[in-house]
Amino acid sequence: MTLKDVIKKLQQALNSKGEKLTVDGDLGPVTQKALNKYDIEISATKKPETLPVPTTGESKIPWYHFAKKYNGKKETDPAFNKMMSAKWSLFGMNLGTISQSWAAWCGLAVAFSLAGVGYDYQKNGSLARNWHKYAVEIVYKTDGIPKGSIVQINHKGICKDGSSGNHVAFAEGDCAPQDIFDMVKNSQGKWVHRGNTPKFKSGATFDLYGGNQGNSWKVSTYPVWEICAVRWPKEEAKPKPVFISNKCSSRGNSDGTQ
Repeated sequence: MTLKDVIKKLQQALNSKGEKLTVDGDLGPVTQKALNKYDIEISATKKPETLPVPTTGESKIPWYHFAKKYNGKKETDPAFNKMMSAKWSLFGMNLGTISQSWAAWCGLAVAFSLAGVGYDYQKNGSLARNWHKYAVEIVYKTDGIPKGSIVQINHKGICKDGSSGNHVAFAEGDCAPQDIFDMVKNSQGKWVHRGNTPKFKSGATFDLYGGNQGNSWKVSTYPVWEICAVRWPKEEAKPKPVFISNKCSSRGNSDGTQ
């Protein structure tokens, strides 16, 4: 508010007391004469702090934050093993302890996190490959991968039903398309795929946070060519496309998921 605005409000207040001032924001002799008739009390109230608007949907990924509570938990920890092994009931089954090699629990970790905040999950999600049809699709070839999205990968790059070597977890950061695919800027300065068929960027990696990564719940790095599907819970509005990568990849070592 400017000084002129303050004077206008003062003139309006004086008029409400019976004065007949022109509300022009000018502290002239007429306004000053009217002021002398009254005791004026002025108070100032500080504006509420304006917080920055999250650009990554940070406040809209409660399932990711729920999962982060278990960061560093190992399947060999007795208490954690007991708790997570009991969660096979989410899929209507009992596969026993999660520490068995045949009981890969990455899909269980994702389902547990979503259910933990009251969201729907893939009911046949004990198999990682079944998450490729979960809820809402993120068209990552053009829109990138937003933090917290559910990413299904295949370690052989074979993205089809019945394939083996699958894994599912949460995107640890925001990944822009140009950091996933071989892209160039067009004459308008927009990123477009080089050639007619999108091709993964050579040597590019991205980070996933999930369970059964190195037999624990942690962040691991994977090559982008393993990506098969990127999904989003239907309970939350689909985020805007990612234009700038933020913590997409730490370029660390990949961890086994089997």
